[in-house]
Amino acid sequence: MSSENFVEPLVRFLKDACDRNDIKAQKSGSQLLLAFVSKNRSGISYLSEEVYSLWAAFLNSEVAEEALDILEVLSGHQYCRDKILASGSLTSILKMLDSNSNFQERVIKILCNMSSNSDICSYIVSLGCIPKLVPFFVDSTLAGKCAFILKNLCSVEEAVVSIAETKGCITCVAELLENGSHEDQENAVTVLLSLCSQRAQYCQWVMEEGVIPALVDISINGNDQGKKSAKELLRLLRDIEYVDHQNCSGSDIAPSIDTTNLSKEKKSAKTSGFFARISIFSKHASPAVKKK
Repeated sequence: MSSENFVEPLVRFLKDACDRNDIKAQKSGSQLLLAFVSKNRSGISYLSEEVYSLWAAFLNSEVAEEALDILEVLSGHQYCRDKILASGSLTSILKMLDSNSNFQERVIKILCNMSSNSDICSYIVSLGCIPKLVPFFVDSTLAGKCAFILKNLCSVEEAVVSIAETKGCITCVAELLENGSHEDQENAVTVLLSLCSQRAQYCQWVMEEGVIPALVDISINGNDQGKKSAKELLRLLRDIEYVDHQNCSGSDIAPSIDTTNLSKEKKSAKTSGFFARISIFSKHASPAVKKK
């Protein structure tokens, strides 16, 4: 049987089950469709926009688990993401981060996939995704995925501002520098680098987390991209520290700094002094969460 001849009757079955509010039939049909999309990539193209809208409706029903499983598979395919977005599913998916612990891991996996499409990131940010992710950094199985989502979202300026100004977000990302895998460290460094490349104030907030020793370690022992990003972030923080020192010494350097040009100013000066002061930036013992 061709994919088209399989999908169309199954979709009709699901629509009929929905009209009759037959939950058992909805679950059975969804499980069958999940098996199909998991094993038949080419057949996914036969799924119409109407089908995506049907799953969006299922997200608010007793078939939510099956709908999430299907959307997790489909969100892994780039050509399905726009259809998922158009169906309105993301709004319901993000609400699950607040309410249903049984579905939260699935939701975060879907967000990992969806955020890989830069055209969708602005919409994800507009739904208030970033504050919703912060509580999941305490879960070691989800923290790395959350950092991956934040890294993807940083392609949007509004996301950078939200990360910087969401209470506890910088702290959570910074902790991955010490506790995460090489990949998690790479993503965390990329997020912090995105912040520090935007505003000098964000550099100060990042340094207050005591990140310098971990960044030095990653610049030596991390994966290739992690090393590169850590070195770049260290240079940026070094230049911020140098300018701050000059300001405190009565220099006439303007207090408003374009961080993108910092590396061009006094690049070689005070380098040894910067690393000699690494201990200054060690994380405070206080467990209180900073306001970021």
